[in-house]
Amino acid sequence: MDEALIVNKLELSSNSLKVTITHSGSNLASLEEVLINYDNIDVKLFGFKSNDMNLLTKAPIIYNHSDLLQDIKFLEHTRYKMEIDHGTCSDLIIMPKTTNYSQSPISGEIVNKDNFSFVFLNWKSNVGIDSISIYSNEDPIVILPVEIRAAKLSYFSDYKYMVDEIIAKSSNILWSDKSISSLPNKKETDISNNLLEDYFFIKAAMEKEYIPDFWNVILQNPKTALDREYRKVSIGNVSNFNNRTIMSIIQNPQNLVRANIGAARIPALRGMLPQEVEDNKQILTYDTSENRFLKFWLNYLLSILNEIIRISDENTLMFIDSKRMYSEIAQMLSHPMFHDVVLEPYIETGNLTLRRVQGYNGMFKLYQDFQAKGALEWDSLYEMLFNKQVKPVYDIYEIWVFIELINIIKSLSLSPPQIVFGKGKRFFEKISVPYHSYIIELNYQKVIKHVKGKKSLTSYSMRMDPDFLVNVFRNKQLLGSIAFDAKYKFKSLNDILVVGEEDDDLENEEEKEVRKAKRVDLLTMHAYKDAIRGVLGSYVVLPSQEKDIELWSENAQIVPSVGAFPLYPSNTVDSSLDVQRENIKNFIKKFINNLNRKST
Repeated sequence: MDEALIVNKLELSSNSLKVTITHSGSNLASLEEVLINYDNIDVKLFGFKSNDMNLLTKAPIIYNHSDLLQDIKFLEHTRYKMEIDHGTCSDLIIMPKTTNYSQSPISGEIVNKDNFSFVFLNWKSNVGIDSISIYSNEDPIVILPVEIRAAKLSYFSDYKYMVDEIIAKSSNILWSDKSISSLPNKKETDISNNLLEDYFFIKAAMEKEYIPDFWNVILQNPKTALDREYRKVSIGNVSNFNNRTIMSIIQNPQNLVRANIGAARIPALRGMLPQEVEDNKQILTYDTSENRFLKFWLNYLLSILNEIIRISDENTLMFIDSKRMYSEIAQMLSHPMFHDVVLEPYIETGNLTLRRVQGYNGMFKLYQDFQAKGALEWDSLYEMLFNKQVKPVYDIYEIWVFIELINIIKSLSLSPPQIVFGKGKRFFEKISVPYHSYIIELNYQKVIKHVKGKKSLTSYSMRMDPDFLVNVFRNKQLLGSIAFDAKYKFKSLNDILVVGEEDDDLENEEEKEVRKAKRVDLLTMHAYKDAIRGVLGSYVVLPSQEKDIELWSENAQIVPSVGAFPLYPSNTVDSSLDVQRENIKNFIKKFINNLNRKST
């Protein structure tokens, strides 16, 4: 991110009211004043400019120009005071909710004093695009678009990386491991749902190991064919005199002119010769059925992306990403090999080259998968990732952790996973892979019900809802399970594991509430381990950049235990993510080895 203004105070002025927004605990200097105008609203920003990423990440309000983000950005879990001098305006509606299900940032009650009102705002753990909006008698007076940034993650890199990874990896899991015979027929459903599904598919297909790699392989040895090019040449330049040449002379008598040649030599011409005749030569052409398919398929993807771009809001990641992919595919189609390739409205799918030749067979397999896919119920995921309203970052972090656990489980096996699909946000219900003589199964949001008796993965007390369960089977018998819960609220291992004895000495009620919430979360982990039959360990996963793990074990063995694993979304050079993945992977392997020793 380039230089931005760290804002201490924001003032909005319209014809009928004035709004002032400050951070509740702000003590920042106001060295500069920036005036902008948005939709006939004057906006004054007071603060100072900086390019220090550490300052910008933590600043309550910042202002900068970007193609993707709104210019004015607030911060999650931060309290702001909004003062409104509304003069003669009546029946004010402040920050109304867009829908009954959307979040309102209003914290506490709105205080009204004659022509003056004030209210506190706190978006809590919701991030994304919102607006500072005030209505009078249901007519909008102020609607200023803003964006809410993540506080525990770098919003300018790590949050965007997390969302992108959810899209790319979930799409790859959906399509790269599915055979054509296992796919349902494509259904005709609501167009927006179809386009959403198409977007996820194309996102996966444009990963490096798919369309880009297939394209590079094709370019190394594209399919060509020998063709004949027919053209008019002078009689002295004929290179291939044959029956077609003779027919060309006979059928075009107007081209004959009297020549100074002996009639005895060619009596039939009676001293006449053609000025030009039709000649032909062999040429190499790219206009083959394989390349016609390729041109059709790439143009088809462009048409889908164009429709997604048309209906998407310009401020969404979906719009920006679709524009990028459109540009990449258009670049492929600009290659000279396509200049003489006819664009057909249909393709010949019986061509064996499409199934056998490297590059073409990969492209054709993607086309088959695309045609065979069924309409997935991803509406909830779409709303979370792409809609214009703020969304709970803790839910996005939970889904990202799940995607990471899937890939960790997959890395333990050479065989493709078996997938059971879910609905909505729970788009995967269960994924399992073979591991030596075991089956490792990962459950997402599995409801553990109270059941009398001793059936595995049931609760002997009340219902339990761990985010993730890793189950280990051998010969269809459950040997043991471990539970994971994603907890975005924690920043470090000490947050969850160090409770302390000084709770009564905390200075304010807010700190006591935070400590109480942390203790409840730790007790929840104990409840998973103790109440769910078969669960031997229970662990928090939190967005910390630490490289260690913390476990409380009941004995010298790895389980029974409770603990915490850091897992922070980042793709920077100095990222600890690879080490953190290995920590979880090695723990699962140790857990299985421990089960093996006990079972033998």
